[in-house]
Amino acid sequence: MTIPVASLNTFQKGAIRKEFIQRCDKALREVITGDDARVALRLVLHDAGTYDVATKSGGLDGSVILNKEEAARPENREFAPYVAKLRRAKEAIDAQARPGQAGVSWADLEVLAARTALRASFRDTKLRRAAARSPDGKANPAAADAVTADFPVNVGRVDGGETAGPAGKLPAVDADAVAVRDFFAGLGAKPGKDGPFGPALPLFWQRPAFVLWAASVPEDRAEECEARLAAADPLFAEAKKKYDRDRNTFSRTGFEVDVIEAFAALSSSRCGAKVDPDAYLYDIQVETVKIS
Repeated sequence: MTIPVASLNTFQKGAIRKEFIQRCDKALREVITGDDARVALRLVLHDAGTYDVATKSGGLDGSVILNKEEAARPENREFAPYVAKLRRAKEAIDAQARPGQAGVSWADLEVLAARTALRASFRDTKLRRAAARSPDGKANPAAADAVTADFPVNVGRVDGGETAGPAGKLPAVDADAVAVRDFFAGLGAKPGKDGPFGPALPLFWQRPAFVLWAASVPEDRAEECEARLAAADPLFAEAKKKYDRDRNTFSRTGFEVDVIEAFAALSSSRCGAKVDPDAYLYDIQVETVKIS
């Protein structure tokens, strides 16, 4: 018996999506590592960063890879070696698609790859710290796994690519605090909304803007970037103080959770991603048993 997509129940849809995400993660882990985390995050930031909250144009749609004009912009040329890795993963993922199942979109692949790379980076940091503290210089991978923040992710983002995202929206890597604040404001940020009981609800506020930007610049410039932003903005300074404390702990929970939550907002429909809730679903075959 065939159950068409329109008749699948919530459990069946969830099982298909779970298997799909696991298949993508497995293929991605074959080609990328924790060392790719910063460039992976930056690629998503550059794709989603073309979004304009006022005009609802641009946004996360894979155009940073698919559109030749956008891919050729000076700020995007650096991604070519990393995108080549993603192409290899996409070939492996699509080759294992179920009958009737669509191949992974580039927009989803960007997000899934960043998830894989960031999780690996979080784990690698814990392993290095554990090894440094251990008398024999060895780390327990299970202990690192136990305290590495979970990273849930949704799929279904639809590729664009026919039109390049608006040019000139992305700040330079060495941008000052004003440029960084203005950039996130263009995505829908509402600066100054941190309250006494924790962050308010806009898409981005000071801490997420700070952590996303600093985590996406090249590693050899990250420390200087954080110091520059903190020196120019007292709210960025408070964010840096918090993250310095978090990162000095073994679990780094607060820092990692904030990175994950900020990344989830960046890669959502709130930053221009178009989502098909039925993406990757397919008709399933169910065996029927005749009772005589």
